[in-house]
This record gives sequence, structure tokens and C-alpha cells, in this order.
Amino acid sequence: MQSTKTLDLGFAQFEIYDNVIVSIIAEGTEFKKEHLDIFHATFKNVFGDNKFVYISNRKNSYSVNPTFYVQYEELQNMIGYAVVCDTKSKYNAALFEKHFYKRPFEVFLQLNNALSWANKLLE
Repeated sequence: MQSTKTLDLGFAQFEIYDNVIVSIIAEGTEFKKEHLDIFHATFKNVFGDNKFVYISNRKNSYSVNPTFYVQYEELQNMIGYAVVCDTKSKYNAALFEKHFYKRPFEVFLQLNNALSWANKLLE
């Protein structure tokens, strides 16, 4: 699967596929409410009301408040969330975060596995 577009927000970069969006948040970012609002606006702009899956590709270290997952629940067309981790500590943190999200949420070690899961979810 090839991305169709790349979008750079400064604090994060998106790779956009048909119904999947992959983010890479910049190293050292303290992900705040205003960043989340920009993410939501981007999702709305890219997908409108069409269903999609969000994948967080955690190549870099940054901080995020796990209670933000409650706000992702507001996005009715976001049907799943995946996290791709490159270290065991990031993987364990993502497993903890999974408790805060009520829709399908999976953690992966490779992006291609996350993309495959997303495509199955969208079928």
C-alpha cells in the first residue's frame, strides 16, 4: 500500500492513504490539546464523514496525555486506532494507553502489519 499524500504540520507529519492516516510526531513534542484539535481538523479535512483508521507511528519520543483518547471517541468515523512501536518501553506504554480507548485499538512492531489490520477493519 502506497501513501497518496504527505502532510507536514511542523510538530507532526502525516502519510495519507485511502482510508488510513499515519502520523509521526516530532521528537520531543509535548502533545497538547491544541495539537489534538489540529489532528481532528486534519482528519475532518482529509476524510470528511468517511470512515478511517488512525495509526500513530512512534518513531520518536514525545509525551501525550492518555486521557486524550476520550476525545478521539468524538470522531464517529474513526473506527480504529493502531500504534506502531520500535522499542519495548513504547510498546508497553501503548498497551497501557489501550485501556483508555473503547474502539478497536492494536499495538504493532511494524507499520505494514498495522496497515494490514487497518484494511481488514475497513472491509
